Amino acid sequence: MSPVPRGQRQVVWSAHRFYWSLLDASVLPKRLFQRRPDPQTLGFLFESDLPVPIDRIHAVYVPVGDNRFIACGIEHERLTTDLSLREALTLSPDEIPEDVEQECAVDPRSINLLSGPHESAPVRRERRRLVAESAAITVLFLLAIVLGAERRINALNRATAEVQAKGQVVYDEIYPASTFAPSAQPAPLRLIAELRQLGRTRGGGVQSTDIEGPRAGRTLAALLQRWPTEQPIMTESISVTPASVIFVGLLPNTPVAQEFVSAFDVPDEWEARQPQISAVTDGVRLTWRLVRRPNAPLGSNSTDSADGGHP
Repeated sequence: MSPVPRGQRQVVWSAHRFYWSLLDASVLPKRLFQRRPDPQTLGFLFESDLPVPIDRIHAVYVPVGDNRFIACGIEHERLTTDLSLREALTLSPDEIPEDVEQECAVDPRSINLLSGPHESAPVRRERRRLVAESAAITVLFLLAIVLGAERRINALNRATAEVQAKGQVVYDEIYPASTFAPSAQPAPLRLIAELRQLGRTRGGGVQSTDIEGPRAGRTLAALLQRWPTEQPIMTESISVTPASVIFVGLLPNTPVAQEFVSAFDVPDEWEARQPQISAVTDGVRLTWRLVRRPNAPLGSNSTDSADGGHP
């Protein structure tokens, strides 16, 4: 529906100033997905009743049922040169001709010739105003959405920064400043690595169901007798299984850890694997694994007889 400006008048001209015809659109070929003929197609039917070419006529077509249309037209030149139409809202005939009206009843005021290319100036101004207002409202609506999203993003960034700050406090408590071998790894990666290593260490200690308590005790006692005492080490865990022994301990630095490994007198029935040394806050962590040789018996060996040869 076109916008209707206030205070505008409606112009009525005599019916004899217009061209009229009753068109039967049933003779036109039907097109797919087109329920009503377009004005250009109806103009071809209207042209047969006109004394001038259809391209010189501005026409409107009013459906009256049974696929019929009332055609009402006037020259383009008359619409553009008549000054009385510059501020008019509508242009309608005062009546319907008798030869057309007897076929169908139509209100002449429902026919408006100020449409399409001859749309009235007040209607065009009102439409532009409505379009501008709609565009402004749309811009304001989008701006409100953008501002709301930006506020949410800022709030999320602040919450993320607070979580990171709290996490850094925890890392600072776990890894305080130390004079021993500082690690170049970030604190989160160091913590993950230590947790994984601790999990593997604890997992090795669980597999001790096949060894008897006294035998494990004798093995541990024999190994402790060979324990080097010159290097300072803080033992975290010693895991003893029938097939392996795992030491985990803390030392001041890497050279001391290597000296500890070199000074340890490994029994013949045990094979020492490559020690793993990783940096921690207060020094380094040594993880060293001894594996029982395949041909070494579980009953009689140097570690099992280290307590004086008692079984």
